[in-house]
Amino acid sequence: RRKIALACDVCREKKTRCDGVKPTCGPCLRRPHGARGCVYTMDNARTASQDEYMRALHLRIQELEDACTRAGVSLSGTKEGSSGVSLPTELPQHERQSPASSRELQGGQGSTDHANSALRGVQPTAAVPEMIHNEGIGEADASEAPSSASPHFESPGHVTGMGQISAPDGCLRTPAAVPAKEYYGSSSTASLMRFARMTLPPRSSGPIGADSQGTLNYEFQESPNTYYRPDDYTLPPRSVADQLLECYWDRVACIYPFFDRSYFELAYQNLWKSEKEPMNQLSKLNIGLGGQFDSGPRSIVFHAALNAMFALACHFAEIPIQERESTAHSFFLRSKRFIGLDILEHNTIGVVQTLLLTALYLQSTPYPSRCWNAIGLACRIAQGLGLHKNDSRFPCTSLEGDVRRRTWHGCVMLDILVSMTHGRPSMTSHLAFLPLPRSLNASESPESEATRSEMSFYVASIQLHQILGKILSDVYNTWNSQSEEDPTPSNLPKDFNVDNVIELEKQLHVYKSNLPSYLDWAVPRSTYGATEPSPILERQRNVLHVRYCHIRLLLYRRIFTQCYSETASHSAQGDGSEPGLVPPTQNTDNTLYSCIADKCAETCVMTAVDLVQAVYDTCWTTFTGAWWYNGFYTTTAALVLVMSYSMPSLLRSIGPSLVQESWAKCERILGDMATYSHSARTSLHFLQTTFNQVASR
Repeated sequence: RRKIALACDVCREKKTRCDGVKPTCGPCLRRPHGARGCVYTMDNARTASQDEYMRALHLRIQELEDACTRAGVSLSGTKEGSSGVSLPTELPQHERQSPASSRELQGGQGSTDHANSALRGVQPTAAVPEMIHNEGIGEADASEAPSSASPHFESPGHVTGMGQISAPDGCLRTPAAVPAKEYYGSSSTASLMRFARMTLPPRSSGPIGADSQGTLNYEFQESPNTYYRPDDYTLPPRSVADQLLECYWDRVACIYPFFDRSYFELAYQNLWKSEKEPMNQLSKLNIGLGGQFDSGPRSIVFHAALNAMFALACHFAEIPIQERESTAHSFFLRSKRFIGLDILEHNTIGVVQTLLLTALYLQSTPYPSRCWNAIGLACRIAQGLGLHKNDSRFPCTSLEGDVRRRTWHGCVMLDILVSMTHGRPSMTSHLAFLPLPRSLNASESPESEATRSEMSFYVASIQLHQILGKILSDVYNTWNSQSEEDPTPSNLPKDFNVDNVIELEKQLHVYKSNLPSYLDWAVPRSTYGATEPSPILERQRNVLHVRYCHIRLLLYRRIFTQCYSETASHSAQGDGSEPGLVPPTQNTDNTLYSCIADKCAETCVMTAVDLVQAVYDTCWTTFTGAWWYNGFYTTTAALVLVMSYSMPSLLRSIGPSLVQESWAKCERILGDMATYSHSARTSLHFLQTTFNQVASR
């Protein structure tokens, strides 16, 4: 027979079978005045109906959760809303203190910011970057400026992967809790949704996160991803770390000043302080590395960047030359430990700067895809942060704006560089040019020592890479997709115009003429009054010199390879004319083009000679750039020199002895690098084999 959970009082008293129908059971309906007497009474939970029993369990669960919260027991396995009961806690889920990190929190400054930073370093979560409550930085209240829809949104969790706003309306009206404001342009759904909300009159509603029925909305929370062990944060001995960091400032930062040195060093000093020592107060400005947002003692962003800096510095430090590569690689592996999906969730300027440092190191390794992808990822995150735009609707301090421009132009320069080295389209070429970083204060005179700063060099480098981008676009058509039938670099595009080469040569000449005297490699040092030249300034001059020579060689290399290809084809046909000249048919049809092409080919070879000489004069001194750049420049120039041996008329116009002397210098430079670089050994072997084949003809 069917059993019921609860019988009415009358049936229980009369010991009759009750069918449990409510509000009046069947037996009571058959009794006189039974409807008024049919009452169901709950004596205990076991005899209650299923709904009443579940309600009692929910109340008991809530009492236990309240007791655990008051006792400080973490409920990380419990998700809010899973049982229909909210968890009354004082801190959000990601800010609750775990027992493993309680000792670190007791020894810090006592501030909430520092405690949260230390906790997140021990067990970071993918959904929560380092959240510093910075009252002066953040988005203005939406109700105060309803006329303009901001393209920036706070992260994480306020916008979905499809670009739609996912946070409650009230959450977007609160001050920003994180430094990173993601950029969503006018084509995104998020921008349209915000614009629609801004144009509507403000409504009065209940508490943030509650709907009209007063129930709490579900809030998306991610569980922790990677767990970082304490040994992941291991640093070398203080003396070694200080030497490597100083080497980085001296050899790398003066070429690529992506972030502010003074603020970074304050954060670096905090790593070595004990729990009882007061910590340096980090800047609340949104400046990436060196600011509170990305530079806590347990920040995975800061440690990834620091180890990448150590890896770069190993190539210039006083380490046995055969051990530099392996030592640098060990630091890179430490940095690589932090570079994953977790670091991408932070989405800050510091992440962009860290990826740029990683890309700089990867240029010295045999991993071109890693380098390409690291720079592409940095550009994507930078665009997501709006670094590519100069948005006046969000005022920032001069330092913040300057660091943003430094970081973005670093992305653009490296993007153009790998586009050139990989022969692929650039990610940033179609974007409007952002104003340059400031190189000096307006109050400083042009001839003061302050003008000879790393920022003056950085601005000059940005301008030079602008010309490089135009060369890739106008001469090599890198931005356009080329047909598969014409993949060789020697074939000029159908729409190739020599006027482009002439115009770009003019731009290079104007660029060199407008360089400050202290950066112009052709100006003697005595001209600008430096009795004892600064090592950094001398290094910057030399780096700028070889970059200029290489870009100029690249400008003429396309026509040079075309002349070389036509000469080789003409020699193979054996029509009796002198090898090394443009074919007679082309001379007859277009004599002017033939003369211009021959002159461009000659200029290309002479520029290769200048480039080899510039590298040869400095590569064994400390006044030079990175060895892998010197190897790249030397290999490129050596290829042009070797190919020129197949063009006798061109070789005679330049002088065989000059080309032979430059080739000997290339062999010496690459031969020295071959003792510690596999890529240099491979390049040297290839060049020598090719030279022997050409010389034996």
